[in-house]
Amino acid sequence: MENTRSTDVAVTAVDGYGRIFRYERECVALVVASLESVPIEHRSDALYQKALTLVGHMRAALQVWLARLGMGQMPTHPFPSAESLDREAEAWRAAIEQWSNYLATCQDADLERPIQYRTTTGAAYENTLGDILQHLFGHALYHRGQIALLVRQLGGTPAVTDFIVWARQQG
Repeated sequence: MENTRSTDVAVTAVDGYGRIFRYERECVALVVASLESVPIEHRSDALYQKALTLVGHMRAALQVWLARLGMGQMPTHPFPSAESLDREAEAWRAAIEQWSNYLATCQDADLERPIQYRTTTGAAYENTLGDILQHLFGHALYHRGQIALLVRQLGGTPAVTDFIVWARQQG
């Protein structure tokens, strides 16, 4: 059996989250490539626009949580209309980079720090930073799956964004 253990291992919990953001950054490129694989004649289809809107939503979610941490402005809409895949992908990458930079300032104890915030409907809640990070990763996985389905329905090639595949490639 081939040893595919990754050498990119986390020493601390914060390092583990940083590792996942490195994975997320690479997923952006894979998702963009999958959307670019959709035949030109299908890019005016409502399903393609839905996929672009999901890309915008994934970016906006990262920015919403950054804003709740006091590190940026709140996006105006949670499901923004993406007019340009390139511009949206660049904004998505920038939001991931902001998160990576923020995590570089954190210690493991910060993951238990309570964060008070309001939802987009105004409801007040409190969760730990660790809970928020787990939510962001689950949120991204969920919507990447939706985009993959839409890309396949549009005749494109869905991205392979499974974490375990990425982890093997890091070895």
